[in-house]
Amino acid sequence: MWSTQQANSQRNGQSGAPAMLKLDTDTDFGASATTSGVSIAQAPVFGAGNTLYYVASNGSVECRDVTSRSLLWTYPGPSSPTTLTLGPDGTLYYGHSQGMSAVSSSGSLLWTFSTYGACVLAPTIGQDGTVYSAFSSPPGNYAAALAGVSPSGTATSFLIYTSAQPNGCPLSIATINGVESVLYASSSSQIMPFASSDGSTVWQRLYCQLGGPLHGSIAAGADGSLYALASVAGVGQLSACDPSGNLLWTYDLNQAVGDASTPALSLDGSTVYVMGTDLHAVSVADGTLLWKTSGMTFLGSPVVSVEGYIGGINTKSGSLEFRDLQGTISGKPYYAMFMVTGPMSVSGDGSVFLAQTNGRVRVARNSAGPNPLPPPPPPPPPPPPPAPPPPTPAPPPTTRSVPMTSALCYGQSYPASVQFSNPQQQGQVAATSFSPTGLAVDPLTQDIYWTDGPAIFRSPSAGGAVETVVGALGFNPTSLALDLPHSRIFCCDAGGGAVCAIDLASGSTTRLVTGLTLPMAVAVDVAANQLFWVEYNLGDLQKSDLSGASVTRLLSGMTLPQSVVLDVAGQKVYWAAKTEIASCDYNGLGRATVVTLAAAQPNSNSRKLALDPGAQKLYWTDQASQSLQCLSLADGSSTVLMSKTQTPGFANPTVIALVME
Repeated sequence: MWSTQQANSQRNGQSGAPAMLKLDTDTDFGASATTSGVSIAQAPVFGAGNTLYYVASNGSVECRDVTSRSLLWTYPGPSSPTTLTLGPDGTLYYGHSQGMSAVSSSGSLLWTFSTYGACVLAPTIGQDGTVYSAFSSPPGNYAAALAGVSPSGTATSFLIYTSAQPNGCPLSIATINGVESVLYASSSSQIMPFASSDGSTVWQRLYCQLGGPLHGSIAAGADGSLYALASVAGVGQLSACDPSGNLLWTYDLNQAVGDASTPALSLDGSTVYVMGTDLHAVSVADGTLLWKTSGMTFLGSPVVSVEGYIGGINTKSGSLEFRDLQGTISGKPYYAMFMVTGPMSVSGDGSVFLAQTNGRVRVARNSAGPNPLPPPPPPPPPPPPPAPPPPTPAPPPTTRSVPMTSALCYGQSYPASVQFSNPQQQGQVAATSFSPTGLAVDPLTQDIYWTDGPAIFRSPSAGGAVETVVGALGFNPTSLALDLPHSRIFCCDAGGGAVCAIDLASGSTTRLVTGLTLPMAVAVDVAANQLFWVEYNLGDLQKSDLSGASVTRLLSGMTLPQSVVLDVAGQKVYWAAKTEIASCDYNGLGRATVVTLAAAQPNSNSRKLALDPGAQKLYWTDQASQSLQCLSLADGSSTVLMSKTQTPGFANPTVIALVME
């Protein structure tokens, strides 16, 4: 099922909602009567020239003339088809068990894209004609590859490997902070937006966390706000987040929702409509209920007409209904007679096409023409502003930690283990045989990666089975930097004097930069094609491109640097040395001391960094004081978050990473 956003891509690439219907008469034509018993498997799509396209249950794509009901052509496609998507030039796109195919409006195959296996979502088309979908066979142990395919059938630079399963509903396209973005609704609880140009993350924190598994696709407002429906404890919950990914509000439906139910926005963007068993109209401003139906049983997703009416399929009465802004039924309900199996498809003249369980396509004609929606009554005048509350006295100063804005993951040497901690919980992720020397977190799935001697392991941050990512490397890697979109991890072989790339699909290691003395830590900016590392004995900060070419010494003269992290948005490098934590830009310019540290501390090579650019906080470990500390880059204040004396079970920290909340 789709909302207006998804329905738009099904109609010749046109924008805007379907024409308003006055459903007085209807006609039906039987697909099964002229196609040897083949029934409709997916939603029909209306095309140019009074034609209707659909996927039949045998996987074939068929085209009919709406007026004569005659079959114009059939293309025998592969099995497991998705719903068709119609491009602006009349090309038909659909996914299947072998990949994604493009079929011309005359029924000839244009191309099939099969690089990443089966295409599992109905394709979505971007503004430049790029076709986006999810595929089931990426390299490595990932659940899906999100890929962009050009109108000619070649891969684009948009490619994401993810461990989060798709929820079965199409990707959405929205403009967020001026960037065309592809919105991924996974089967987990996260909204994930990626730039359509290259797959880079749009938000600083990469996702917006909802209260449960997502249903349907993600709806977007004109201002970049996003709306998604999740299932929390068995009932629906509508959530809104702002263009920066911050959760604004939630609305509980107190009803179960369908697997493919997607919200839809009113024409003026002030109301979001969502279906449980009833149709709910919710205020975009604050998430309050404006009205809802009662005693209905709706199917799928609402659709908003050009005039602003809200349409939905009421399975309890077997009717297609449209309602006005106050929730009152407008016009005569259309009774479909048979259960509808797929979403509505709407033609330019306002006819609705429905696929039904009897194998037929039903056509509801707009015989009376548009029925404009009367203007809504003027809103009541706003109440006078309340008197300002008395000032709240400031809390007394405290020497304890500030609230953590991110969950912390850290490794420690005694007992050798990887630990997870946030303000609500603390516990062990895994026991290790050796002290962890590398630790990283996948920002999309929150999976934790760590080293244990010559091996790399992975586990979900929320708890779960530990997986071996790579075993028996032949060296003990220090530091980990993830490039999961390209299925690789960068690390340092300190003893072997090399910066390496580990291919996750094959487990093979490529020594990108060799001849180093003691490379201790590495960091990567995939979008900028930049790889940074520090040389412990030489006191250097160096960089190269991601192939290991164009090696450049940015800075020298540091005292035993041991850790490096990046502020990708700000194009800054931070490193920790024996006597300071400092920073510079990507070219080594603008060097500045961030924190001055005691000069003579034992075990100083255990000082590791983690950065939260969004919260402007820098974290580091210190084995000498057996503590984990935090610096506010905004005001320069420093705080001990965890220590052996304050935190039970915390001791001898060796590495740190952040799990962004």
